[in-house]
Amino acid sequence: MTVVTPRDSQAIRDLVHVVRPARIIEFGSWQGRSALSFLIEASKFNPLTKITCVDTWLGSAEHWDPHNTDVEWGHQNLLLEDGEPQFFSTFKAAIESNGFSERVDIVRAPTSFAGSYLVANYPDADLIFIDADHSAGAVKADISIARQLSSEGLIAGDDWCWPSVKFGAVAESLLTRDRILRAPDDFGWALVRPGQEDLSQGLLKRGWRRTSKFRVLVFLALHKVKGFVSR
Repeated sequence: MTVVTPRDSQAIRDLVHVVRPARIIEFGSWQGRSALSFLIEASKFNPLTKITCVDTWLGSAEHWDPHNTDVEWGHQNLLLEDGEPQFFSTFKAAIESNGFSERVDIVRAPTSFAGSYLVANYPDADLIFIDADHSAGAVKADISIARQLSSEGLIAGDDWCWPSVKFGAVAESLLTRDRILRAPDDFGWALVRPGQEDLSQGLLKRGWRRTSKFRVLVFLALHKVKGFVSR
């Protein structure tokens, strides 16, 4: 079985340091590396912090490409048995071996299916981290669900370097007063809503930068990003 190690992410450390979350909800958990990092970092401030991991554990489009031999995202990582991916067991083993079983709730469903369930059972999350389907439409929809989960929690995510993630985040926040901040590594991002100025300042002090929605849209248009403009 694959040995899973916590993800080395300064963005995750920044988010936990600034938010000090008691409840985290993660959209897209895969092998559990980010979940481990969130819990390890959060334990420095609150040993009772819990995380709700929402995923199908069926893999993404990249996984199902038989020609993709990437070490992390290749088809071989699905560990297929009778056509069914097996890396849910990898995730569970990672959580158990690090002693976090009692602090992890598992919701095995697409975020689009799980939204109302999450709202009913996990209200007022302190941090919602979006790292599931990276298509623009899915990112936009996940942010919309995250807004319903908590009026005060910070919405953040991964892979800002993906044009589709940029498009989804900007599209969802374009007509709002939300600000978008991005981490120094250009992977982490956060959607800061009105009334969250303290969180914004905390991230800015840790090197995060404000992002212009207009400039993102211009970039996407100039590069003819699929899903933003037709070729």
